[in-house]
Amino acid sequence: MPATAMKSQDQKGSNNMNHSTSKKITANIIVAFCYLFISSLSQAGDIEISYEKFVLDNGLTVIIHEDHKAPIVAVNIWYHVGSKNENPG
Repeated sequence: MPATAMKSQDQKGSNNMNHSTSKKITANIIVAFCYLFISSLSQAGDIEISYEKFVLDNGLTVIIHEDHKAPIVAVNIWYHVGSKNENPG
């Protein structure tokens, strides 16, 4: 067989291998996205966070949530002041 004929057969074989490999990769990616989509649907829902709410004598509202997963303390202070919260007069 001439060298050019062998070369063209080798090129065809490598193209077929590349084509079949790319088909397999594409199929795996599609399956992975389907799996991720289905698993995200099953986890969707409301998250319930337990908390305690207190209103002090001076009107200060305190909301406490304890989470012992990490040794971290966080404090958030929100002030309800401004024209939106003022009484007319």
